[in-house]
Amino acid sequence: MIRKLPFDELVDAVDALSADDQKELLHLIRCRLAERERHRVVADVGQARTEIANGQARLLNLAELFRDLER
Repeated sequence: MIRKLPFDELVDAVDALSADDQKELLHLIRCRLAERERHRVVADVGQARTEIANGQARLLNLAELFRDLER
């Protein structure tokens, strides 16, 4: 099982890495964050499609959207 490090210990551990390892870690974190965001967007789109199909929401064109925002 992976032990969770307190944030300050994690920062210290990263500081102890070589510059190349830090760059690789940064790349890995960015990729994982991007993947997490893609999953969130997919889930949001799925929820929106379900709401539209159930009549709980509707698609708006840009003019309708701005009109609704002005209300």
